Amino acid sequence: MTAIASPTRQSALSRALLVDAAGSGATGLLLAAGNGALAEPLGIPSGWLLGLGVFMLAYAAELVVTARMLPRTAGWVRWFAVGNTGWVLASVGAVVLGAWDLTGLGVAFVLAQAAAWQDQGHGVAVATVVRTWGSSPRPVGSQLAVNDKGTMIGSVSGGCIEGAVIEEAKNVIKGGQPK
Repeated sequence: MTAIASPTRQSALSRALLVDAAGSGATGLLLAAGNGALAEPLGIPSGWLLGLGVFMLAYAAELVVTARMLPRTAGWVRWFAVGNTGWVLASVGAVVLGAWDLTGLGVAFVLAQAAAWQDQGHGVAVATVVRTWGSSPRPVGSQLAVNDKGTMIGSVSGGCIEGAVIEEAKNVIKGGQPK
């Protein structure tokens, strides 16, 4: 048996896909065309930015095709959700594993992800390094965002200290009181 989305649900899904396509396409164009200029401000190598930009342009085109061909392509939407989840996990991995030495603008992407989580209805806490002493793996201003599911992006330390910060962030989300 095949389920077909109602016209109202279908048009809402189509609009959501087109909004995602517009955002992804604009970001892809920015990264692909501006990779050289953005590398230093973001702290991400230009080759990576170019590759990410080209990928995002192709992704945006596929979103448009899918939106225009609904309801025949309704099953594809699940793969976009899986792809978006993979994208977030890969981004988190790159930040947490220190693949790049992110700048303030790079950290802004961490905050943008936290805002997206909040828009999706998740509780979110953001930890910020405000002072360091001795040897410190992350400078003042480094940030870590954690949502109510335990997903995180960014880094404030590493090792057991980061684990303690994540646990404290979960407590803040549950209790609602910032610290």
